Amino acid sequence: MTQKKKAAGALRTLTTATNEHAPSVAATESASNATGREANVIAKLATKGIAVHRLAGGGFLACQWGFARHCVDLASLVAFARQVGVL
Repeated sequence: MTQKKKAAGALRTLTTATNEHAPSVAATESASNATGREANVIAKLATKGIAVHRLAGGGFLACQWGFARHCVDLASLVAFARQVGVL
C-alpha cells in the first residue's frame, strides 16, 4: 500500500487542507475594490464635513448641519458626492 494513512486526530496542514468555501481570487479582488471605492467616497465626503453612516438594512445616511440624505446604495452615494462637488 503506497498511500499514507493519517492518525485519527491528526491536524490538517496547509498543504493537505482544502477550503471549498473560500472565495475565488477574482471575487475577493472585486469585493476589495468595491470596499475600497466605498471607503474612498465616504472619506471624500468627510473632508467636506459630511458624515456617512452605513445602515443595517443596507444603504447609507449622509448627514451635515442637521440635514440627512438617504442613499439606497453605493451608486446613489456616489451620485450624491458628485452633486455636492466632492467627486
